[in-house]
Order: sequence, then structure tokens, then C-alpha cells
Amino acid sequence: MVLDLQVDQLHRVAGSARRRGDELETERLEPQEDPRIEERAGMDAEKPHRDCSLSSTKHIEINLPAEPPSREAAVNTDWTKLVADLERLLKLRSIPFGMKLFRRSGEHMVGVWYSTPEDSAAHQAAMECVPDGRYEALAVAPLASGRLDPPDIALFYATPGAMIYFINGLQWSGYKRFDWSIVGESACADSWGRALKTREPSLSIPCFAERRYGGVLDDEMLMALPPDYLAKAITGMEALAKNGLRYPFPQ
Repeated sequence: MVLDLQVDQLHRVAGSARRRGDELETERLEPQEDPRIEERAGMDAEKPHRDCSLSSTKHIEINLPAEPPSREAAVNTDWTKLVADLERLLKLRSIPFGMKLFRRSGEHMVGVWYSTPEDSAAHQAAMECVPDGRYEALAVAPLASGRLDPPDIALFYATPGAMIYFINGLQWSGYKRFDWSIVGESACADSWGRALKTREPSLSIPCFAERRYGGVLDDEMLMALPPDYLAKAITGMEALAKNGLRYPFPQ
């Protein structure tokens, strides 16, 4: 999935289509206390009309949300008309998309991407993920905007040649061998999923979903990493350039 969102406030996010070459940053938001719970002093729940001026009784009022529509009702939704109405009323420039949660058994991929339930379950288990329930939201913004300062990770797409040059920059000083894996479909787990979990540079070959629905080009790869690594790589690439080693490579 490729995102390019403008974030003016962390609780208000507006989106636009991603353009090639945009760099993204993400920040995870910690759970907060429930703002729907209000505490009011000086009211007796059993005698609400009594003079409260001398009362020290506290009444807890909890405003519960309305029940969401049932899944059975959603089954009968005319999605084509619903999207057309949204586009007509909101003048949308990008298509609305849905997201569905599945159990980590991988049942939905059996016969599609993997031969057996065992193969699909093994794929699910192989993905790098942050612990479930640790964070409540994900904010994304162009890196140059500075709206997330600092972001947890930065992401950018580049050609294979540019990626190896970036890696060369990372390895200029304090050399370290990088070992990356390929989970296959759901390759975002190889990039930003792994980077969020391990706090290490994470390179991936974008999968079918990223290319088909996210607009990732055929010659692009995705790098996700904590932002501190960016300055290190830039210093390294500038040193390499002084030695005559520059990108694009002459052929």
C-alpha cells in the first residue's frame, strides 16, 4: 500500500494520490485515556434535584457510542452506488478503498496465493509485525513537511541501482552486512513492518498489491528505516561521490 497524506494535525488526516519520488514518514500513536468518560462532582444519582451545594457525591457519566451497522446489513450494500455518491458529493480525486481484517490463519489466501492451508499459515507466521494492540493509529506525511517530528520511520521508493548506492552509503562507515528476507505477497511486512519492529533499515521488493493498487512502478523497490539512518547514508554517498563513485552508474 502506498500512501501520501498531508497531516496538519495528528487527529485529522487528508489524503492525495502518491507521486513518484515522494518520501514518506510514519509515526505511531500511543493509546490515550478514553475522552468519552466525564466525571461530574456535586450530583447525587438517586436524587438529582436535591440541592447539590453541600454534596460531595461524584457521579460518573459514560457516553457510549451508538451501535455500528451490522455486518449482515453491509452484505446488501450497493458498493458501486455508494462510491459513486461519495465521488459526486465529495469531488474525490482518488478512489475509496476498503480494508478487511482476517485471522492470521491465512485462509483467505488458500488457493489464491498458496496451495494449502499449511502453506498459507506459514506465510502469515513469517511476516514481521509489531505486537497487536500496541498502537491505535498510523500517521503518514511527506518527509519534507516536518509535520511528524521526528517520525518513527521514513520510506522511499527508488530503482535497484539507486538502492544499492544508498546501501553503499550506509556501509561507508561502521560497516554492517544487511540481511533481508522476502515474505512474498504482503511485502510491506518486509519493509515498514520490519522497520517498525526491528528499528533497522528494511528493503523490500514491492508485491502485487502494492503495484496493482498502490501504483508502484515496475522498476521500484521500497526502503523503510528509522530516520537517523538517512543522514548516515547521505554522508556515505557524498564520500563515495568524491571518489568518483556516483549514481547513476555509467554503462
